[in-house]
Amino acid sequence: MNPRVPTLLTILIFCLTLFGQTSFTATYTFGSDGNVSSFAYNGSSYTGLSFSTIEKVGVTSSSSSGNFRATGWPTGATSGSDSFTGSVDLGKYIGFSLSASEGYTLSVSAITFGIGRSGTGTRQAQWRGSADTYGTVLSSYNNINSGLTNSSGVLTNPDSDPNWTGNILSPGSNYSNVSNAGFRLYLFNAEAGTGTAGLQGPITISGTVSSAILPAPSSQASGISFANVSQNGMDISWTSGNGAQRLVLARAGAAVSGNPVDGNDYSASGVFGSGDQIGSGNYVVYEGSGTSFSLSGLTASTTYNIRVYEFNNSGANTRYNINSATSNPASQATPAPLPVPGPPAATAASQVEQRFGSHSIPF
Repeated sequence: MNPRVPTLLTILIFCLTLFGQTSFTATYTFGSDGNVSSFAYNGSSYTGLSFSTIEKVGVTSSSSSGNFRATGWPTGATSGSDSFTGSVDLGKYIGFSLSASEGYTLSVSAITFGIGRSGTGTRQAQWRGSADTYGTVLSSYNNINSGLTNSSGVLTNPDSDPNWTGNILSPGSNYSNVSNAGFRLYLFNAEAGTGTAGLQGPITISGTVSSAILPAPSSQASGISFANVSQNGMDISWTSGNGAQRLVLARAGAAVSGNPVDGNDYSASGVFGSGDQIGSGNYVVYEGSGTSFSLSGLTASTTYNIRVYEFNNSGANTRYNINSATSNPASQATPAPLPVPGPPAATAASQVEQRFGSHSIPF
């Protein structure tokens, strides 16, 4: 493995962590409007971040001032008993999602919520997330209401009280530096299908949103070298700078006269003249994260000028370093064609034979 790779990854992670990071505290506050199946986000706005509606799925919305409740949850509990016979129904939940805009990533550090029920409502609840397509239960909590118990992420509430607030779920590293995240609260083991249960009071999502647009690399590639040079090809290598990727331009017979432009991606080809052209005669011959490639399709007795550019990001966010560096640009000529052998030179004997034909001349 290239020893530079861990260093470059560390630099990228450090930049993603610190460059343009903003903390967010996003709250859905239900007030008197919670008796709906879909509730629009009404918290603070944050650049680069958007929130979906919060939904009641597979259940029937019910009224509870300041809360977000429903009926129709899976049954399986009986009054006064802590023995349960039911199970979670993955088609019945309260769920929401958040998404980062292009050029941003998000991290969710905590979800603060309360659980409430009527006298015949649910006795158990669990959270699941989109990182594994809602396949497993999220089990890590920074705080749990003293009235609840947590068994591998399954929260069990007693039959006596109506609500338990102040719970703080910690979703974990699967929800750090991602483009989107979804969460679902599943409630189950109700004492009756008509029992209400759901979120008690507002729900708050905390975390950070970061600009994922890295600046142009500060250190340019250097030390371009050539090997295995032939009339129609050569191998080209260099020492990388601190960009995530590199773009290489080649021009025949003159110095490279154009530079890549920020916000643009280019199509590269290792066959000279087949990739995108920047300006006049400047062909993109390589784009990637490596330190070498083979260039073909060359012409004998021709000097090829090579220039390597470090860059970060992609698409409209691409940022190039267009500075020169030691041995960047550089040039290399292809060898001349080998001479074509001419007809053999005439000898004295052949000249005599040509003059006198096949007759022998004694000496």
